[in-house]
Amino acid sequence: DQDIDLLSEVCVALRFADVTPSEIWEDWLALELGSFVLEPAAPGAVQDAYHEYLVTSWWADLAGFESFPGMAQKGGLRINWNGARKGPLRAISEVMFQLGPARSSDWRQMWQLLERKLEADQHHILCDAAQSSDQFDAFFQRFSRATL
Repeated sequence: DQDIDLLSEVCVALRFADVTPSEIWEDWLALELGSFVLEPAAPGAVQDAYHEYLVTSWWADLAGFESFPGMAQKGGLRINWNGARKGPLRAISEVMFQLGPARSSDWRQMWQLLERKLEADQHHILCDAAQSSDQFDAFFQRFSRATL
């Protein structure tokens, strides 16, 4: 769902377990790593993307990519993340809920319907997720709540 923090942490854990994460996942992380901007901090406490930057850079280091991009600022530092679009999980949930008993737990049956109902970038993200794991069908079966 475009959660760079969580996906970076999962990929770090997989690498520590000597498992290479999905190429789709790592390609997205590598792309998004370039979306962090380091700038001087303004006075006062302001929330920034420090944690996301930290774990994504940690993953990058483990994966052999350039890590911790940007220039450190004298004084204080603020990290902004200008990446990622809105994830599709909420939209998928709403479509599935609206289908009521007509929803199916079969991903292969539902993906075309979801293609018509979701924004194009949301459907693309969903299809990439489906291709990123051989466990996606099992995930979708539970996520759909059609068989519960």
